[in-house]
Amino acid sequence: MKIWLTNGELLHTLIHTGQVNSIDFSPDGQILVSGSTDGILRVWHFDGTLLKSLDTHQANVLSVKFSPDGQMLASAGSDGKIILWNLNLDNLLEQACQQVYDYLQTNPNISESDRLICEI
Repeated sequence: MKIWLTNGELLHTLIHTGQVNSIDFSPDGQILVSGSTDGILRVWHFDGTLLKSLDTHQANVLSVKFSPDGQMLASAGSDGKIILWNLNLDNLLEQACQQVYDYLQTNPNISESDRLICEI
């Protein structure tokens, strides 16, 4: 996959193992996501750096799309799955801490310092 400037200058060549079916830019234009026939979503920085490969579809990734605020990413595959990816890391930490709070407070095998890991 190639990214070109509007003046026709080649900016980056991004490597996929499958044919790219769909791409989308984040609202701020700094992140690009691509989905391909190998079932993998690839998240790229605009400078061409691969940030993450997400290999959860069992078939072709047909479509990828950022939410208008850039906090969510949706992917749809020919396996019938639609996956919503939460890109808000603060929100993810909060959700994770809510899920493990009781475990951290009641498990006798947790050290006192580890009980406070979500008290930031």
